[in-house]
Amino acid sequence: MIQANELRIGNWLHYKIDEIVQPTKFRIMDDKFIQVDSIDYDHLLESELPDSYCINHSYRKYYSPIPLTPEILEKCGFGKEGDTYKIVTKNLDYCFKISFTGNGYFSQNAMAKHPILYIHQLQNLYFSLTGEELTFKP
Repeated sequence: MIQANELRIGNWLHYKIDEIVQPTKFRIMDDKFIQVDSIDYDHLLESELPDSYCINHSYRKYYSPIPLTPEILEKCGFGKEGDTYKIVTKNLDYCFKISFTGNGYFSQNAMAKHPILYIHQLQNLYFSLTGEELTFKP
């Protein structure tokens, strides 16, 4: 189960649509992916805005991280070059690279102790290193 403190606004998650729940706090982009619009750590926020959606601690059982795969990387705009996947930032001044090691993906741009296993982790690292949001097209 994913923890709310791992998330940022804009992160993508898998929504378990086989559960019976009113998805009033999620933007369902297709039948399995949602994008975080807001995060509430303490209680459910009722919004007056129709397009406002919140990931809430109470709903954690309904969403899970999206595993990082070659297909997901391609949907994020990465191109494959040998064993490496790379993407150039929008202003063309930074090339972000990751490689699969058998235990997960590791960035070639940053020293990391833990592998990148999920798209939200990749989104967070990409933003930290480039200052840009990583685009994902489900």
